[in-house]
Amino acid sequence: MKSIFTKTLAAAAIAGVCSANAATITALSSDSSYSGDMWPLVSMEGVSLYTSPSIDIGTGSDDISVTLTTGAAYVAGDSLVVTITGADVNSDSSTPSFNSSALSLINANTTPSKNDVLTFRVLSSIAADTELTLSGVNLFLEADEEAVIAVSSYGETATGTQFDAGASTNVAQVASEFAVSVASSLEGVVDVEASRLNFVNGSTADSFALSVKAGADIFGVTPGKAEVTLEGSDLEFMLDGDGALDSGSYVLETNSTQGATDAEVNEMYTEFTATTSADYTTSGSSDISMTLLADGSGDDSVALAAQTFTADVSLGYSLGATTDSFDASDLSVGAWTLSGTTFNIPYMPYGSGISNVIYISNEGSLDANIELTAFDDEGNTYGPVTLDVQAAAGKVTNLQTAIRTALESDDDFDGTGKFDMTLTINASSADLDLFSAYNANGDRLMAPNKVVSSN
Repeated sequence: MKSIFTKTLAAAAIAGVCSANAATITALSSDSSYSGDMWPLVSMEGVSLYTSPSIDIGTGSDDISVTLTTGAAYVAGDSLVVTITGADVNSDSSTPSFNSSALSLINANTTPSKNDVLTFRVLSSIAADTELTLSGVNLFLEADEEAVIAVSSYGETATGTQFDAGASTNVAQVASEFAVSVASSLEGVVDVEASRLNFVNGSTADSFALSVKAGADIFGVTPGKAEVTLEGSDLEFMLDGDGALDSGSYVLETNSTQGATDAEVNEMYTEFTATTSADYTTSGSSDISMTLLADGSGDDSVALAAQTFTADVSLGYSLGATTDSFDASDLSVGAWTLSGTTFNIPYMPYGSGISNVIYISNEGSLDANIELTAFDDEGNTYGPVTLDVQAAAGKVTNLQTAIRTALESDDDFDGTGKFDMTLTINASSADLDLFSAYNANGDRLMAPNKVVSSN
């Protein structure tokens, strides 16, 4: 037991020596208005516009700052080894050094794997807790390539024992300086009681906004105009009576400046493209917004359609005379839905010897889609599903076959059961009447229904 105890104490003593206070590596904090990290952001866009892009570890205003604080004392004959990852040291333009005459570079080993090792000889004693600033290191940067530049270190005695390890620390990040997100979405409810010419509550306007963040600590570019493409399934409402784009059907705005150039709608009425008349700014976050304006009442008015919208944005930028753009695609910017009338049939049986009778009459001037949701006496739920027939304008429409087809598309339906059904019809309640009943063994029985909502 004494022998084991002695070896245990010896092992603990060795471990204590090896885990002495470690070196710490620090870098400048980011000043960028857009940076998700603490370390400086190097614009990938700016890097890509330079012929031979590089960046320095040093003390200049556009340099990466790296300070190493020793966690242990060094003596003459020791070495300080610094490893840089994420970028290649340019040996032709680099003279690595620390701000201490006690250190002298003896080796700079660069490899294609972006793992560059700088070895410094310790010429005289360096006390623990000494701040050492690295400089004179020029780093190659790869165009169109994101990278995190990190620095680590360790000390090494003349006999090869390592100590005072400085953990790998991020000191800069090469990444896109742009980010686009949806700040607000289109969410208009088209008023079917107004012949779908405006939204509920009489509104004729609906809008979405995009938040644009930009800016970098190093190699930041100059922003320009933004081309916005809105995609939907039916943008015909944006045309005038002659079939041309109506300038009063939209408002495009950036940084509180309204205006657009090169605006057009494609021949399929599914895409609208326009470019902001003003440059967007890099003051942290700026919105690009688009407002869509319905015709409202009028002889040339076009009915609005329920549809889902996406947007593509191309953000122009420049560095000197060289230009390029940052693209964000398939941004979900909302949808339009139709107002309508919801009917509930609380009891409708299915089974042997039972047939169903369900009709809808629509006195309005527009066909209306019908959505079904249901649940049965076994607790199974169905839908929501859009029926394969519409409530035809000015007609009485038989729904029973379409409803059964919708139920049969679900594996839970075996042809029998007692159902609670809800039908949502995109038309005014004043124009609709629903008749529901069923035949059981030759007897017709009423299945009362009621309007549960109308908007």
